[in-house]
Amino acid sequence: MKWENSNPSAETLISIRVRYNVNLNWLLTGNATEAGATYEDNREEQMLKGYRSLNDKDKIEIIEIIQLKNRLKSTV
Repeated sequence: MKWENSNPSAETLISIRVRYNVNLNWLLTGNATEAGATYEDNREEQMLKGYRSLNDKDKIEIIEIIQLKNRLKSTV
């Protein structure tokens, strides 16, 4: 199905957002950043801004570190 040529309902978009944990603005516009975006706290904002400035290789490493930390957390 080509989403570009369809008009999904608000319910469908919200279901996709919830199911796949994606930014609703991204679903609507293709732009993941929103004016007035909110973050859990200052650390989350710093982390996301720093992550966005990395190259693809470094982004993969950061994701791997997060996955490792979560695995270690679940075994403690």
